[in-house]
Amino acid sequence: MSDESPTERDTAAFRNDSHQTPQQGEIPRDERHRLLASGRRRTVVSFLATRPGITVDFDDLVAVVVESECPDSGPGTHRQRVATNLHHVHLPKLADAGLLFYGLEEGTVEYHGSERLESFLGPTETGDGATE
Repeated sequence: MSDESPTERDTAAFRNDSHQTPQQGEIPRDERHRLLASGRRRTVVSFLATRPGITVDFDDLVAVVVESECPDSGPGTHRQRVATNLHHVHLPKLADAGLLFYGLEEGTVEYHGSERLESFLGPTETGDGATE
């Protein structure tokens, strides 16, 4: 199954509005690679890593991803596809790993952080202004 397709497990986890416990301990190497395999998840982690513990509006997160993928495009079908994909695929994977909480009813995301995972992002992905 493609990493971009929602699974029943991902969708079910996403509907759980209870706060999940932040990631404790080391994320296994294969899991780190799986989590960062998608450019969209790298964008989400990079953006949220600058805001650990801060609640971010889902629509703001969608706007960040859309801007990173299509900086010259206006709102439209791409925005809707990104929102749907984040909702059904990427945020559930990150939530399952204990990296964030997604409040479905509130439409908010709260990142718990993982220095180890973030250390695998490149300088341009972590938003530190450096170029590759």
